[in-house]
Amino acid sequence: MHLERVEPEPRTGELYGNEPGSSFVLVAGPVLVDEPPRFSALILTVSPPDAAVQIVGGPPAAESLLRTLRVDPTRTAERRYHLPIGDYGIRVTRDGYAPVERQLTLSTARSEIRITLSRQ
Repeated sequence: MHLERVEPEPRTGELYGNEPGSSFVLVAGPVLVDEPPRFSALILTVSPPDAAVQIVGGPPAAESLLRTLRVDPTRTAERRYHLPIGDYGIRVTRDGYAPVERQLTLSTARSEIRITLSRQ
């Protein structure tokens, strides 16, 4: 009886792969419109150029992005990122060098950071 009063009106039909005789009720939750995340540019220059970079933290909007972001060692010293505004941790490592960790707050202005590793 409740489904008769739902807006928008529910639709019926078949779902691909459902068992014969099965029933489904899909109810959409309220649409919450948060302010979309704002992004900023981060330019990171590392020495030596083939050092590994790990970026962690940030606002909730950055979680899935950072999980899929591959920051593999390259031969290029300058790395460019486009990330949601927020607080991040940066860790730069390479075998034979002391690791460096930095905290960074990305704002609307572009951030440029230079990190030079020291031999151990």
